[in-house]
Amino acid sequence: GGTVIGRDVHIGDQVTVANALFEGAVTIGDHCMIDNFCYIAHNCVVGRNCILTAGVRLMGSSSLEDSVYVAPQAVVLNKVVVHEEALVGTAAMVNKDVPAGRLSGRIEGGLYSFEGTAEIVVVITEYYF
Repeated sequence: GGTVIGRDVHIGDQVTVANALFEGAVTIGDHCMIDNFCYIAHNCVVGRNCILTAGVRLMGSSSLEDSVYVAPQAVVLNKVVVHEEALVGTAAMVNKDVPAGRLSGRIEGGLYSFEGTAEIVVVITEYYF
């Protein structure tokens, strides 16, 4: 396995990007920002224009489609897909796929999810890129 990193990608300090296991590759798309202390495990895919903030962990074979925002200390578990323009909240533990344009996270010990976050993600990605 190997690792493919796109163009104009910012990778902060103390970031770990693991190699793919056996076959395939860890892929990070163009124009991504990966903040300090993030961990990207084997066989993960990060789409274009994604933002991973401090301490985010992507576990094995998870995928972020294009223009996804992942807030600090969030964890995306094995083989979970966060679809295009979705937002993952602070300290969320994402254990199932997140639909396009939706928000996934925790608040006061409970989970919340609602539509209409696509505009937020677009504004954030335009700010950085």
